[in-house]
Amino acid sequence: DVFLPPASLMSLLRSGPMADERGCGVLLPLTQNGIPSTETFARSWLSEMDRAELFRCFSQSSGQFCTDGSLMQNCWNATDDSIPAVPVPDPWDEVTWYANVKERFALRWWKNHPVAGNMSCMLLVLNLALKGVDSKWFHSLSEAGNIMVDSEFQYPYFANNVFLMRFDRYVRVMAHPDCCQGTDERAMNQVLQEERAPLCMDLQTFGLHPAWGNFGQTMKNAVELQTS
Repeated sequence: DVFLPPASLMSLLRSGPMADERGCGVLLPLTQNGIPSTETFARSWLSEMDRAELFRCFSQSSGQFCTDGSLMQNCWNATDDSIPAVPVPDPWDEVTWYANVKERFALRWWKNHPVAGNMSCMLLVLNLALKGVDSKWFHSLSEAGNIMVDSEFQYPYFANNVFLMRFDRYVRVMAHPDCCQGTDERAMNQVLQEERAPLCMDLQTFGLHPAWGNFGQTMKNAVELQTS
C-alpha cells in the first residue's frame, strides 16, 4: 500500500524521540498523495512547474461531493443536498481548504481532499512523483529531526496509512469509545483532537502511496500494480 525507501523509513524511526520531545501526537512521512502531506511533499520534492500543475488541479476541482456511504469523490453534478459544498481556494491553499472542510463536515470527513476525491489529481501527483524516483529513492539524509510541527493545528485530520505514534497513545486510541468500526483512523484523529496533540511531518522522507480507494478497490489495485 505504501512504499518507503530504506533511508526514509530510518529517518522516520530516528526522528521519533525528537518528535515526542516536541509534543507531536503523530509523526508522518511525506507521501505524494498523503492527507495532509501532499502539499508538503510537493514543496519538498517536485519542481516548481510540476508543483504549479498539481496545485492548479486542486484549485480547479469541484467543491461538491458524492458518496457511496463510506468514501467521497469530488463531483460536478451532486444531487444530494445534504452533503455541503466546499469553497475551493484559487490559488490553492491547503490551510484554507481544511478550514472550509472542517466548518462544514463532521470529523470523519475532514480528510476530504482533491488528491483523493479527484481521480485526475490523484493520478497526476503519482506520475509527477514517479518522475523523481530514480534520483530521490536513494537520496542521502542529514541527521534526524527535520520535523514540521503543526503547532497551530491547521491540519485537522490525517489519513493513517503510515505513521509513527507512541505506544501509550495508541493504547488510548484502542480504548476510545469511538474505536474501532473497520478502522482505527477516526478514533486516532479524535484522540489527537482531545489531547491537543499536533500532527508532525518528517521533511526528509519520500514515500509513494499509489492510490486511494475512493474510486473502488479495482481501480486502486490496478494503480498499485502499475506502480510496483
